[in-house]
Amino acid sequence: MSDSNVTFIGNLVADGELRFVGADGKPVYNNRIAVNKSKKVGDEWVNESSFFNISVWDSLGENFASLPKGTRVIVVGDLFVREYEKDGEKRQSLDVTVVAGGPDLKWATAEVTRTQADGAKGGAKKGTSKRAADPVYGDEEPF
Repeated sequence: MSDSNVTFIGNLVADGELRFVGADGKPVYNNRIAVNKSKKVGDEWVNESSFFNISVWDSLGENFASLPKGTRVIVVGDLFVREYEKDGEKRQSLDVTVVAGGPDLKWATAEVTRTQADGAKGGAKKGTSKRAADPVYGDEEPF
């Protein structure tokens, strides 16, 4: 259960892992992000880092798997505390189940490849969209 919805801007710590789980082979991407903050203490700047585990499901997870280690990303998701035991010691980690995100375009460029409703790449053909009409824009494609 989610404790709160959060937005983080940070860097991918590793290349990440894309796995397919369950009987239906549902994709899930796992990685960690480092959120860095600089603050001035006296006359010196001090860097502080916080690390968060991220889980990204379905086609969003498959898309995240294309981002290499070190990529600055923006993630939006549900934050929760996971408790576990390691070497007989109880520990906690902050985990985020990502619901939206991608590369931070302040530090990178991106080439957008539209996906179909089923997550396949290539883009939907005009007039074949199976999504419901947007209440604000109707059937008009967002871009």
